[in-house]
Amino acid sequence: MKKPSIQERNWEMSFNAITDLISVQDRDFKIIRVNKAYADAFKMKPEELIGKTCYEVVHKTREPCPKCPHRQALETKKPVKEEFFEPRLGLYLAVSVAPIFDKRGEVTGTIHMVRDITECKQAEEALIESETWFKSIFDNATEGILLADLEKQTFFTGNKAICQMLGYEQEEIENLSLMDIHPQEDIPYVLEQFEKQAKQEITLATDLPVKKKDGSVFYADINSNPITLAGKTYMMGFFRDITERKKAQEKEKKRTKDLERAQQASLNIMEDLDRRSKELEASMNELRSTQEKLIQAEKIAALGRLTAAVAHELNNPLASVIGFSEAVLLHGLRNKELNRDRLKNSIDRVLNNAYRCKSIINRLLSYGEGFAAESSLVDINETIDKSISRVLGQTGLKGVKIVKEYSNNIPKIMGRKFQLSQVFLNIILNASQAMPENGKLKIKTGRKGDYIEALFKDTGKGIKKDNLNKVFEPFFTTSDMVKGTGMGLSISASIIKAHQGEILVESEGEGKGATFTVKLPVKNGGGVMTRKKKLVPQILVIDDEPDLCYLLEDILGGEGGYEVITTPDGFEGIKRNEDSNPDLILLDLKMPQMGGIETLRRIRKKDKDVIVIILTGYGDAETVRDAADLDVYEYISKPFKNHDIISVIEEALASREKEKDA
Repeated sequence: MKKPSIQERNWEMSFNAITDLISVQDRDFKIIRVNKAYADAFKMKPEELIGKTCYEVVHKTREPCPKCPHRQALETKKPVKEEFFEPRLGLYLAVSVAPIFDKRGEVTGTIHMVRDITECKQAEEALIESETWFKSIFDNATEGILLADLEKQTFFTGNKAICQMLGYEQEEIENLSLMDIHPQEDIPYVLEQFEKQAKQEITLATDLPVKKKDGSVFYADINSNPITLAGKTYMMGFFRDITERKKAQEKEKKRTKDLERAQQASLNIMEDLDRRSKELEASMNELRSTQEKLIQAEKIAALGRLTAAVAHELNNPLASVIGFSEAVLLHGLRNKELNRDRLKNSIDRVLNNAYRCKSIINRLLSYGEGFAAESSLVDINETIDKSISRVLGQTGLKGVKIVKEYSNNIPKIMGRKFQLSQVFLNIILNASQAMPENGKLKIKTGRKGDYIEALFKDTGKGIKKDNLNKVFEPFFTTSDMVKGTGMGLSISASIIKAHQGEILVESEGEGKGATFTVKLPVKNGGGVMTRKKKLVPQILVIDDEPDLCYLLEDILGGEGGYEVITTPDGFEGIKRNEDSNPDLILLDLKMPQMGGIETLRRIRKKDKDVIVIILTGYGDAETVRDAADLDVYEYISKPFKNHDIISVIEEALASREKEKDA
């Protein structure tokens, strides 16, 4: 055997020193030669590999793989490069195959060079995963994010939230600069803050005005830090919209100023009210002196009687207003240190009596305005009974016998309970006045078709036939000044008309009594909850903490502008929901007798639509899941911020309106 030359030995040493896997294969895929690294990789000796096919050794298959680089090199006569994962080895491999030519230019085989690129591939995949993770956070962040070129002060990119905040599309954001998203007059200040953030002197720039695409401006806190990407430094800014917070702060400042003005104005209230009281007294004297003359004209006389009655109603609360205003003024002048509780109590009483005056006036105005008011389910029999009790409490019935013939099968109707009670009260009072000595009033209820009828038949002095058509006219009365103003039946007719009903009167003449029949349509009765739009949204608070109920009634009724009803337990809360038909319920979970979850279950049996927000100091996971199954809009933990709960309520009510519009 020929001894290898030095050159051949050097070549062999170099060949085996290469760490990549190298093999030489003939056209039949058989291995002709391998280096040590190749043999070591498959835990075999080089001579054991000679004559075996490459696919048998590498892939443990009987045929070449579909994309075999050896076959491609034989066919194309060109070098081939491929990357693939070899599951048998658990490695990513990069394969370079070069054809071997003979003297005639024919391909006699190939040289394979295989390199382990597993670590490189894993690093590449980790980088892709990291970029995907970063992009997901960037795109889905709730705060607006902008990436700005530190030198050019232009924007590189922005996330979805900032696009929504500014009103721009993603492509438009990339063509904007710092100057484009702030009002012109605020640019110097904005640039100053930007430079401080770039130098890392500050990270948070507060209360910056930001201009939208449509030119409108909102305010934001912007938290920015330098960040290096691909060797270049950018500023990454996080935008938080604080417009609502700013409005709340401004509102609070305004309230403080209003309180200061109110305190100053209270010094003038006594003098003004004293003057008005004297003017009213003078007017009353003038009315009394001309009363006999006004009686000659029936309409004018009725107006005089109405004015006297209204003045009587107004003077009572006005006396309290004047008295407490004087007390407030004297307390403020005599005491250097104001007793705030005493001052608040006095001002509260002034306000309450002022609202009494307003209520009296509104009742008169409501005659001409159609009595627009919120409705609830009304039990006619119960409402009549309460009206009878009110008459007994005010004047008594002076020996009048009341005979009740109520139907127990009539459904509840949708209506304004207080107004309907006023109608029945007026009819019963008129009947009692028509029977100065012993008489009988028969009250009968029942259903006829689509209407509920309430019949009031008295044995009084009756009504002249000529007056039957005038009974419901404003100011018409057959009573003297003491007994009425002629507005009761007129207002009653307007109330029934506003309920889409009808009020009728019958009488066979003087001395034969009168019969009033009230007809009201059956709408959504029978205990099925329906929800009508109210002028002011109504909120029902069910919570056993009286201080919290007081707080919610104060902030929601005051700052929020809502009508608020509070109740301390679940049983009463269920009844209040059926009676008042609120737009939204604030419900505590932990209450004695009946917990919040059971209360909500019972409410949902009849009312699927009312918005429910849970308020609780503690709730375990199971309780939270039960609440979610009962269609709860939001879950708010105590303690909470006043502004936060108002925001959630506004959002819930707005969401319900959008659903209705859709």
